[in-house]
Amino acid sequence: MGTEINQHRIRHLELQIRSAGGDTIKLKRARNSLLNISICIPPEILGHVFYWTVLERRILPRLRGGSLQVLLVCYYWQEVASQTPQLWSFWGHLLVHWYQRFKLSRSVPADLVLNGYIVGERSPPVREALRLALREHAQTDIINSVQLWNERRPILEQVLTALTPDKGEVCTSSIHIINLRLVNASRFMAHLCFPQLTYLCLSTGTQVVDLRHLGEHTGALSTLVLTLENHSALALPTISELLLLFLYNPRLEDITLHRLLSRIIPPGFPIICVPLRNLKRLTIDGEAQSIFQLMKHLAYPADLEAISLMVADYGPSSICNTLGEVALDYFQLQSGRRVEVGIDVRTFRKSISVQADSILEGADGNVMGTSARFIVYVPLFTGRRQYVQLCLDLVGCVPPLEVTAFRGELSARIVQRVIKTMPNILDLHLVHAELEPGFLRHIPTTPNVHLLPSLRWLCLEESSAHEGSWQPLVEFLAELSADGNDISLTMLEPQEHICRHVLRNIELLVAAFDVDGSVDTDCPFDWCGVTEEG
Repeated sequence: MGTEINQHRIRHLELQIRSAGGDTIKLKRARNSLLNISICIPPEILGHVFYWTVLERRILPRLRGGSLQVLLVCYYWQEVASQTPQLWSFWGHLLVHWYQRFKLSRSVPADLVLNGYIVGERSPPVREALRLALREHAQTDIINSVQLWNERRPILEQVLTALTPDKGEVCTSSIHIINLRLVNASRFMAHLCFPQLTYLCLSTGTQVVDLRHLGEHTGALSTLVLTLENHSALALPTISELLLLFLYNPRLEDITLHRLLSRIIPPGFPIICVPLRNLKRLTIDGEAQSIFQLMKHLAYPADLEAISLMVADYGPSSICNTLGEVALDYFQLQSGRRVEVGIDVRTFRKSISVQADSILEGADGNVMGTSARFIVYVPLFTGRRQYVQLCLDLVGCVPPLEVTAFRGELSARIVQRVIKTMPNILDLHLVHAELEPGFLRHIPTTPNVHLLPSLRWLCLEESSAHEGSWQPLVEFLAELSADGNDISLTMLEPQEHICRHVLRNIELLVAAFDVDGSVDTDCPFDWCGVTEEG
């Protein structure tokens, strides 16, 4: 198929489709084949556009021409689906669909995936037939993954109850993935052992899971994501329990700990050093003292790729400085490797100047050298843009460090400063970005040098709060796309008019780009309908 779009032929086919003349399915397939184009729009962007326009129809209630879906066609649509599995994994995974699909397939491995987009407010309870189907699949050990995250805790708890044996412990060798959020999973995790479990994402919920018991019943974990939250501080797991969990799982490659507010190591606990020989990435956010207590008992491998520390509360300056020294001791061993250090500025107990001094002491350019990455995180919903300015000033103070992520509430002036100060930024998270039309014209450019050439991920969260203020975002996206960047786009909680205009811009870019990357401004397409058949 050629790369040029036969506009006249497509228009003719569109008229035939709308008039319902001839074989509609064949007409739509012919039109779709003509819309195959060669364009460097990454599959992630196409996948997210498809998600918002097809799966979230409530955001786009009435599209022009009466179409309820949007056509996005490229040469490698299969690649789009394969690179965005999270968008397709829950197709047909309603509770009732799960039962209907698997009740007759008693030996076929199953994936149980129930998420917030599937289980609605009026979802029926887990009926007896479905409970028996879940129990039978659990007993015959043919469930590959259990992924439950939804606000309807009663539904999810009934599902977990059906998967949990009545007495004793059961070995589930087939389960490789567990992703549980907002649900009490303590009994489920206590009555099962998972010798082949490789991925575990778990929130402590309202009752803490015994991490030591969990560690004794795993062993093949490679990815661990724990959110340590609890209403009672006394019920939080101790640092020693975390260390034992690591000790039982020597194959860990990626560890992420959220809200590490654990108590320090209790008296009498032996001072152990847990060797993590396969560790590639370690990400921790929490209090400085807790992070310090955990890190000083870990031994890192020589090929460690990244350590990301997001300190939510600096606490005493001595703890912060000691934490920085402990981290830097390990960083010095990683000569020539890129190590990430994240700073999350969200404490308001000290003045800006004191915080700036504390950050600079913990991220001294002379100590860390040029082999480190510096991640800047700015808090959401603080209403204090001086912290954004603080981080920008900090970046200017430490030029050897490369900023890889920026997140914050940004005005047009701040966005301009970010682009000027961090031209090689990799990740950009715009929250409540109040951008004025034409703001990009105030950014000095160099001939043959693209805007943010290294950018790989752009996140828009509630950007442009007013109707009509979407145009700067469209200009920004058009500029980035015109440069041919391989960018992943994520939109969080977009307002309807923002989603509509931004997605229309991306769709027109997909349909109107020429081979050389120029945009056909006379492209006749507004919305291109997609068929439910394909």
